[in-house]
Amino acid sequence: GPVEAATETALRLLAMDPTQEMVHRALMKLYARSGRRATALRQYQECVGVLQRELDVEPEPATRQLYREILASSQTPRTSSAVTDRSAGDDGRRGAPSDRFGVDPPLVGRKAELATLRETLDQTCSRRGHVVAIVGEAGVGKTRLVSEIAARARERDARTIVGRAYETARVLAFGPWVDALRAGLAADPGALAGLEPAWRAELARVLPEVDPRGAHRAAPADATRIFQAVDRLIERLAARQPLVVVLEDVHWADELTVRLAAYLGRRIDARPVLLLLTAREEHLSDAALLDVALKELRDHARLVAVSLAALSRPETTALARSLTRAERDQEALARLDEHVWRISAGNPLLVLETVRALRDAPPGHDAGSSLPTRVREIVMTRLERLSEPARRVVSIASIVGRECDFRLLQHCAGLSDRDAAEVVEELVRRRVFHGVGERLDFTHDRLREVASQALVPAQSKTLHRLIAASMEEVYAGDLERHYAPLAAHCRDGELWDKAVTYLTEAGTRAAERSAHREAAACFEQALDALGRLPESRRTLEQGVDIRLSLHTSWYALAELEHGYRALRDAEAPARKLGDERRSAWLASQTGQYFWVTGRARDGLPLFEHAATEAKTLGDFALLTSSTLYIASARFSLGDLVAAEDSFRRVIDAVGEAAAGEKLGLHGLPLVFAESGLTALLAEQGRFEEARAYGTTSVRIAEALNHAYTLVFALRTLGHAHTVEGRLPDAVAILERGKTLCEDADPDHPQPLARNLRSVAPNILASLGYAYSLGGRPHDGARLLQQALNALEEYGQRVWYVVMLTQLAEAWLLGGELVRARECASRALSMARERGERGFEAGALRMLGAVAIPEAARDLEAARAHYRGALVLAEERAMRPLVAHCHAGLATIHTLLGDPTGAGAHRTTALEICRTLGMSAPWELAQSEVSSASAR
Repeated sequence: GPVEAATETALRLLAMDPTQEMVHRALMKLYARSGRRATALRQYQECVGVLQRELDVEPEPATRQLYREILASSQTPRTSSAVTDRSAGDDGRRGAPSDRFGVDPPLVGRKAELATLRETLDQTCSRRGHVVAIVGEAGVGKTRLVSEIAARARERDARTIVGRAYETARVLAFGPWVDALRAGLAADPGALAGLEPAWRAELARVLPEVDPRGAHRAAPADATRIFQAVDRLIERLAARQPLVVVLEDVHWADELTVRLAAYLGRRIDARPVLLLLTAREEHLSDAALLDVALKELRDHARLVAVSLAALSRPETTALARSLTRAERDQEALARLDEHVWRISAGNPLLVLETVRALRDAPPGHDAGSSLPTRVREIVMTRLERLSEPARRVVSIASIVGRECDFRLLQHCAGLSDRDAAEVVEELVRRRVFHGVGERLDFTHDRLREVASQALVPAQSKTLHRLIAASMEEVYAGDLERHYAPLAAHCRDGELWDKAVTYLTEAGTRAAERSAHREAAACFEQALDALGRLPESRRTLEQGVDIRLSLHTSWYALAELEHGYRALRDAEAPARKLGDERRSAWLASQTGQYFWVTGRARDGLPLFEHAATEAKTLGDFALLTSSTLYIASARFSLGDLVAAEDSFRRVIDAVGEAAAGEKLGLHGLPLVFAESGLTALLAEQGRFEEARAYGTTSVRIAEALNHAYTLVFALRTLGHAHTVEGRLPDAVAILERGKTLCEDADPDHPQPLARNLRSVAPNILASLGYAYSLGGRPHDGARLLQQALNALEEYGQRVWYVVMLTQLAEAWLLGGELVRARECASRALSMARERGERGFEAGALRMLGAVAIPEAARDLEAARAHYRGALVLAEERAMRPLVAHCHAGLATIHTLLGDPTGAGAHRTTALEICRTLGMSAPWELAQSEVSSASAR
């Protein structure tokens, strides 16, 4: 009856004599009886390895049959790719590693690397977290070394969870993390118990089962919040037991997986967490982001880098001989050594495959007489010795492209429970498959590659179709989790209609998680698949809708030209459809491109057309977004009265009840409208109203945990404080926004976050301007120039004139008159070219200010500039700018010897400042100096 005591006794017996097959069977039964089915299946793998290594025999029929019975005993495998049993592992002790590390060959020639890793693990268990990167070519032994550390972790009572990236699953955002975190939660479900609801909701964006009710969909996705939620979960998983997180093959990982790994790598210093990454050296050049992340972690002394080279010839010989029977004669061993070295050149994987090919050769066959020159031939020889059903399952699994469960393989192969169990047992016994939790995978990728390449294109296409159909049936109740692989199989199986559907769904889910690069890749592939279908009304509608979604993702990535190309490509199908709603959306998004690239005059008619159509169609989302764009365009063009009216209509229409709705935009329209109104009111000197709207917009963005709109709101509120002269408050607000941008993408080589690229330059420019007015003109000029460079890179021009004018003022305050005049002249020319009359006023005022202190001063020209600015500012009720113009004119009249005129302008400027409650313009100080000099 006492299963634990029986298990312990069996383990002791095997420790004394691991070849006792009866004891292996007893242990498999004990594990199965106690509900640890994955561990029972793994015990069979260990039995196979021991018998082959020690006796060169296969398991008895009774052992094979027991494995098949356990394998077929459950039709509901776990979803995790690497499940860890906290209470007992593959040896019955706590903290066993992932099933991926079941039966391993001897470890040869890695003493130094192993010592480094053991020391790192020991430090981790003492609450000194580390990041380890094991890099080497395919087959050099990265996973074998990881398995050794996993075994060591088990001895230290640490838990190991594993996730793996796949070349065919790059569009699946957070894929390796999803697998690893599911493993952690399967082992320790209580880790979620104390997690705050807000963090559970964010976590549910990558692990939907955490929040089955879907509450996480109520607010827009924010990658920063997802990172923070995962960070908290990792902290809780490591609270009771040291944690080893293994991410394999990260050279194939999606962008967000790499960024999350780097994000966590900076936060585990004082935690018992070891983040272990493996990557193929030959693929690092194609994984630029991973390379940057590793370099930055190394620069900050957070990375332990382990580089694996090929084995030496003596080490290769030692490994080969450890895998063969001891009774071989010396002459045969010498031939083996030469054969293995010629094939492998010290690559451990090739050593193993060569020895296995020789060992499995039929009696009398001289493998040396037809020496294979490529690993493919070795692997094919091994695969050809499998039974016909096993070869078919291997072909199917090679096309699946990643770990798959027993049900899917069985369904694809059309096998009964019994036959499928027999086939899988054969493949496990032959070391073609191994268990990864309750899922199955090839023992190494070379087997997968060779098996898939052996198929002719027609066979591959047929299998992709078969797998897609099987996935739809097997996973009918949970298709969302499988959209990305389903899309890939439909695409490669040329099931174009389904490929369009699944690729679009996969892209939509990626965009919801702020994984816009992966989303764009899905949408691009969906369009390619769509182009292979006969034209119909449905395909035309899909073409427009997908391109609109593609434009939104490219916009979020600040890839404006890519987004505009998508819109242009949507014009033809939209015209053919004659669909007013889609045409209006297309007009609105095209107008957005014009506006953001500095062509507000071109965008405004498109926004107005979209708004008119929206009213006719009763499309609330379209009407709201187009009205918001109308307000923004009119603000840019200096029509402040009309802009204020449009902003207020958006605020009234949306209201706080719908504050979290995006309504087809990349952010929250309510926050955009209130922030726009904040900036407008500040330019008119209505500071109390501006602060009220700005504070409300920040509060809403904070409540919804949406970083993009929060930075947007902080920028306008901070700028309003700057215009009013409350510089310490402005700097504090704007520095918070800058920090949010940096935290959103800590691994990007530039301080502008990728996820916030379209708004980060604005926060930098506003902060730089506040620095300049607060006595730090050189720091301010540096940030302003950085912001302008970013706009140049991204193709954004919407606030370019404003930033140029602010940079001119920073240079002026720093004594760089030539640079100041050049920036102000460029700003004026650009403002006039675009019809941005309000921004033109600011540029004129700055040209007047620059002309005053220059050696070859032209006071009449300076006065003309200030008067021109004054006229434009008064027409638009831009009273703070009016005060600056009067202050500047006071200085000019003083220098011209007109104290009466100077006094009148000075009095007007001071009266405006007193009425508005703003600080006096710095031009007044200049006026006082000029007046004193005249006296």
